[in-house]
Amino acid sequence: MPALAAILAGLLLGGCTPRAPLRGGAPAIPPLRVGTSGDYAPFSSRNPDGTYAGFDIEVARAYAADRGREVVFVPFRWPELGSRLAAGDFDVVMSGVTVRADRLVTGIMTATVARADAVLAVAARASTVDSAATAGRGAAAQPPAGFDRPARTVAVNRGGHLEQVAHARFPHARIVAVDDNTALPAMLARGDADAIVTDTLELAAFDAACAAAPCFRVAARLARDRKAYWLPPGKGALATDLDGWLLERERSGWLPALRARVLRAVATGALNASPASHDGNSAPRDGDAAPDASVAPLDAATASLVEDVRRRLTLMPLVAAAKHAAGRPIEDRAREAAVERDAAREGDSTCDAGIHCRAVHTRRAATRDRPRGRAHRRRARRAGATRRAGRRRRA
Repeated sequence: MPALAAILAGLLLGGCTPRAPLRGGAPAIPPLRVGTSGDYAPFSSRNPDGTYAGFDIEVARAYAADRGREVVFVPFRWPELGSRLAAGDFDVVMSGVTVRADRLVTGIMTATVARADAVLAVAARASTVDSAATAGRGAAAQPPAGFDRPARTVAVNRGGHLEQVAHARFPHARIVAVDDNTALPAMLARGDADAIVTDTLELAAFDAACAAAPCFRVAARLARDRKAYWLPPGKGALATDLDGWLLERERSGWLPALRARVLRAVATGALNASPASHDGNSAPRDGDAAPDASVAPLDAATASLVEDVRRRLTLMPLVAAAKHAAGRPIEDRAREAAVERDAAREGDSTCDAGIHCRAVHTRRAATRDRPRGRAHRRRARRAGATRRAGRRRRA
């Protein structure tokens, strides 16, 4: 009998699927899978020993610690970021991701955590190539004409937001997209590129690592960007919780202190930048003071909430265009924006960084995903035609 009992016990143990470890009698909380590139200082850098450092890395670790979760950093390459997010390889991407309309279509962006300007940079020793960047005060500045021609080579990181900026602003130049983002300074030093497209925070990090700083000079400011965290569509609850946590950390002073230590300190590198910024719509305007690249809209909690709502409303036409190109319905986003607009108009204090608004969106999504009849679709089409006609009249 003892032998039979031992055999039965062995069979049972061998045939059972191991269970998740228990914590206090409940299943263990799964780790937080954070997608990060490791090549984009000062947001995400990979050290020689394989560990990660940077602004977003510290935010990820602090958030995971507060939620009692282990954090697992999942590396990615920028050209594959969108497909891997859609495949569910990450719970959230935290790697200096720029807020863009197409990314709002395919995922969820949190509240803005930092700002940076996309810039065209040259070696500090390079002579002034053109006066276009400093001409025409008060008019829309264009990139130096000397760079937008086939004889010029402009290098940029492959697959990221800045590659799109480079192609859009320098359609006639030779654009060289590189897989190793950290190799851009060396390309300038060797003369393999006449200029690079980067942003003010990354360029300052490059300059801080230069032995003979300053090594770079900003020839033109190309766009003003916002950095946030990107989540898959199915992670609405996580996005809401992360937004709330970011707001708490903003109000406590932890996030401003982190910016001062990791971003602001790097961003004060002695860059010989032309004082051009822009109005948030298209090209920079010369004569405007360059913004502090590290300061996020969350610096003043109440103002940040309104600004974050306004940002999403400003991006509505771009989001609609991206949805149209992807063959996705546009009217859903219009309804969501109406909720946000009403909340901002009424001063709804629960719409912190879009949290209340996103909760409303989640409830509406559950409703609109139900099968609906032909009559409902006809009404929706008529309502959409009425809205479009009204917009045309107002225009």
